Amino acid sequence: MVFSGGVSLGSYQAGAFEALQEDAGIAVGWIAGSSIGAINGALIAGSAPDNRLKALKGYWLDGTSWNPQPFLGLSGGMRHAANWMSVFQARLFGSPQHLKTVGPRFSFASFYDLAPTVAYLHKVVDFGRLNSGETRFTVATTDIETGDAVLFDTGKGDRIEMDHILASCGFLPEFAPVEIAGRLLGDGGLAMNAPVEPVLDEAEGKGGIIFVVDLFARDGRRPTGLESAMARKNSLLFGNQTFYRLEAYRRRHAGLCERFDLHQVDGMLGGVSPVA
Repeated sequence: MVFSGGVSLGSYQAGAFEALQEDAGIAVGWIAGSSIGAINGALIAGSAPDNRLKALKGYWLDGTSWNPQPFLGLSGGMRHAANWMSVFQARLFGSPQHLKTVGPRFSFASFYDLAPTVAYLHKVVDFGRLNSGETRFTVATTDIETGDAVLFDTGKGDRIEMDHILASCGFLPEFAPVEIAGRLLGDGGLAMNAPVEPVLDEAEGKGGIIFVVDLFARDGRRPTGLESAMARKNSLLFGNQTFYRLEAYRRRHAGLCERFDLHQVDGMLGGVSPVA
């Protein structure tokens, strides 16, 4: 499974993983992720199979500062208003389980601090298991100075720790990058929002299924206002990034998709569209 970045849209990835586990019973052998995809990937790869869904649900559904349950059955304008209440709450005051706002400082580093996420990961994720090879785990980051994508892959002997996951979430200026081995590393989405390359580079000649869980829809409706225009911009920026890289692989590796079932899971539309 390849998990893209997308901040709070990452809750969709938890649902996609749950569906594959409960409905299809698919055993996931490799997870590659950027940004929030790296967090979800760590919760899966660093948990025993029986505890993975509990770890994901604990991160996404517990510890919110207001109870969303009464609003889940709403539709139309009321549901829209409830969604914006949640957005403003997180932007202004943080989210107890995920992030906190940073107060005034003499020098700027970021708007938000991921300390609550770090505390939850330390409590739930077994980094020994995560690095054991039981489930291969790849984290994508970006070198802030050179612009190069930097990958950390347990399948290639890299040891992934908390700093690697935080680096993958370093989306400037909201979240701070992290220095690792002398390189200032930031959000993987700045170079490869859905890190398909390491998976596809090893896919040729092998059988199996790759699910790319992309949180941004490349196709969508015409914008009707400022809010929808901003959302559409992000969807095009990141959704096209993934789509055209997959297209490039199809052209580069003739016949790959005949031997390997490749699917892109669209997070915004909730559909599964074959790209092979």
